[in-house]
Amino acid sequence: MNPHDEPTPPPADGPEPAAAEPAEPAEPAEPATPQVVHGPVPAFRPIVRQTFELYAANLVPLLVIAAIVNIPVLVVTWSFSSNIANGIAGAFTGAALVAAFTQAQAGGHVDVRQAYAGIRSAFRVFGSVLVYGTIVGITVAVFAFPAYFVSPVLAIPGVLLGWYVGTRWGLGLQAVIVEGLGINDSFRRSAALVKSSWRTSLAVSGLGGLFTVAPLGLSLALAFGTTNPLYSPAALGIGLVLFTPVSIGLMTELFLALSQPPVPAQPGMVQPSTGTTRGAIVGIAMVGLLVVGTVYGGALAYAGISSANEALAVQGQVLFGTSMASSSACEVGGAASTFTTGDTLYWSAVLRDQVSQGESITLTILEDGTQANQETQVASGASDCLYSTSAFGPLPAGIWEFRISTTSASGASTVEADGTVTIQ
Repeated sequence: MNPHDEPTPPPADGPEPAAAEPAEPAEPAEPATPQVVHGPVPAFRPIVRQTFELYAANLVPLLVIAAIVNIPVLVVTWSFSSNIANGIAGAFTGAALVAAFTQAQAGGHVDVRQAYAGIRSAFRVFGSVLVYGTIVGITVAVFAFPAYFVSPVLAIPGVLLGWYVGTRWGLGLQAVIVEGLGINDSFRRSAALVKSSWRTSLAVSGLGGLFTVAPLGLSLALAFGTTNPLYSPAALGIGLVLFTPVSIGLMTELFLALSQPPVPAQPGMVQPSTGTTRGAIVGIAMVGLLVVGTVYGGALAYAGISSANEALAVQGQVLFGTSMASSSACEVGGAASTFTTGDTLYWSAVLRDQVSQGESITLTILEDGTQANQETQVASGASDCLYSTSAFGPLPAGIWEFRISTTSASGASTVEADGTVTIQ
């Protein structure tokens, strides 16, 4: 032993330390329950502003996406009104627009081919839109029938309930496209996201809904209020192209705001600005079109419905007057039931049932119960009213009855309108 080394101290008295027991194996951790990831609670105005910024920055490709499927299908199916074909076209157009807005929000510019390539599953896309449309449609229809037959006021609960249902499950398509979820999971995802911000979701969904129904509403108004058959499909086509990107964009921006945290600005990204921007100008223009179209369409619809109600009031009657009304060939001016022997008269009739092309139409004129004249012609086209093309008379004093009847191909005769005029 080296004398410079310190001696080793003797061991302390007491029991020797016990050997450490081997640790028990840890139990496997249970898989974590998936949690819905929410972004910060969004506000209405930034979502609307961002939607119009992206719309303005990608105006041409978004309009192309909205038109490339919708317009050809609308042209082909308008004559036989295929709701299935139009529904499929709307589903895939909406899916492509969701992909386009998602791409634009990520900082890129919209590419039409990539937008349609972003549709992951045709079955899930169509299934999501079909289920959503059916739910909302049934909800509104339940209240539509009593509103039509009892009072329009009864439509208000249906609209409010449809708004709620449409908001709750309105982000299902976005969940299918952005996150690749199935049909059931996409609606669960939508309900969970909307629950985190009901006020903003209702506001955005309501505005998007106005842009959705505006083309259809204007189209129906033109169908009621004009006689040109091209106005209604033209208004529907233009409205679909202009407004569909706005409605889909609003819901897509709401989905992204609710489901994703803020993304730091990257070079080339389109960011909402605070001044008078192109997006603000486009937004004002689109809202202006929406308001003007709604007011114009409402006026046309009111005029058309009023005219239809007037026609129903005189349906099946032959009316007499001293002139033809300038507003409609199916009406007479100066209508009355008594005239003098010196009056020159015109007549018109709204038929009980529409006359089909090829049917025989017979006008029978009776003077004091005795047949004085009878004319028969073949209908050149479908019509629900008939009228004199020129004045007749003056008639001698008496009670004159005009009776219009039709004869079908089977030989069955039906009186479609009749009326009596007294000549003094």
